[in-house]
Order: sequence, then structure tokens, then C-alpha cells
Amino acid sequence: MSNPFESYRQMLDAESSRLGLERKRCYDTLFDDLANNGMVQSDTHVEESLKIEIEHIRFFVDYALSQLKNLILSHGADIQEAEMIFTKSIRAFTGAGLLRMLGLIANVRSSHKDRFAQEALRQIEGEALQRLTSLKASLSAGEI
Repeated sequence: MSNPFESYRQMLDAESSRLGLERKRCYDTLFDDLANNGMVQSDTHVEESLKIEIEHIRFFVDYALSQLKNLILSHGADIQEAEMIFTKSIRAFTGAGLLRMLGLIANVRSSHKDRFAQEALRQIEGEALQRLTSLKASLSAGEI
């Protein structure tokens, strides 16, 4: 039988890649729509891009937590190691989104500054870690 932690890590990597491709399609559609409406250099571009990032990060968090719960319940896996994998994956996925947003902000004429994206994505990352804490508490209390 394969290592359940390695399987979890691989599932998260695969989902990250899948969501990355989906996110790219969303960006392409957004950019085309904005260009057709003559709004490429506006705040709308940054705001709509941030919405895409947040949506995809939330999808990834939902998936990662669901798989973490399955890992713990199915394999009786150590929550500490699973938590480290979860946290690292969430930070990597959020960090990639932040880099995209910072690049976008630097390349369009917008009144939004780097802090606009940084604060929003930090908040989403914080929510993910809070959800992890809630899951751990539920598992410890035997509620799940």
C-alpha cells in the first residue's frame, strides 16, 4: 500500500494543476471581455482578477480539507503530518495567486496597490487555516 501522505500530497498537486488551468481559462475570458469593452486599464481588471483568485483558492481549500478529512478517517493518519502538507499546499497555491495579482497590478494602470491583493489573499489563507483548526477540533472531539 502506498504512503497515504504521499498520496494526499499528489492529490493536492493534481488539483492545484487542474485549478491552475481552469483559472487560466477564466483569466483569458475576463481579459477578452474587458478588452472588448475598452476597460483593460481600469480597476475593474484588478478587481475581477482578484475575484477569480479568491474563487479558485476557496475551491482548492474545500478540496484539500475534504481530502484531509478522508485521510484521517480512512487511514487513521497522524494529523500533524497531514496538517503540514495542507498548510504548505495552501500557502503555495495562495502565493502563486498573489504573484499573479502583483504582476497584474504592476502592468495595468489601476488605483489599486499591491496591498489590495495582499490583504485579500492573506484573509483567504487565514480562513483556510481557521477551517483546518475547526476540522481538527471536530476530529478530536469525535464529532466527525
